Order: sequence, then C-alpha cells, then structure tokens
Amino acid sequence: VWDQAGHIVTNFHVIQGADRAKVTLADQSTHDAKLVGVAPEKDLAVLRIDPAAAKLRPLPIGDSSELLVGQ
Repeated sequence: VWDQAGHIVTNFHVIQGADRAKVTLADQSTHDAKLVGVAPEKDLAVLRIDPAAAKLRPLPIGDSSELLVGQ
C-alpha cells in the first residue's frame, strides 16, 4: 500500500495479461482493483482500491539522502 488514496504498487509481471485484479490486504480483506499505470521496463504497476472500503496502512517512505555508494 503506497498511500491513503488506495494506490497499490506491485510488479508488472504479476498483472501482465490480466483483465481484472483483486488485492488482498494483511487483514485478509479482498478488494477489487483498477489498473492506474504500468512501467513494464521497470517491472512496475500501480493499482488502486477504494480507500473507504479498506483499512489502509501505507508503507513508510525512507530517506536515502545520507546513503553512500554501495550501501
């Protein structure tokens, strides 16, 4: 879960060729998802579920500004 708006980030190969998608959250609730966008060259896809129908807990976004090369 990327944000409170219901965006879900997954791999493109997971949804490639699919005509519909469902997302199962950690609480085992299942939600219909809409494809928002893809970047096949990076193997990324973004889905969206109805945020009102789910208890969303977005991932904390890290800060890489102090990382050194090789970390």
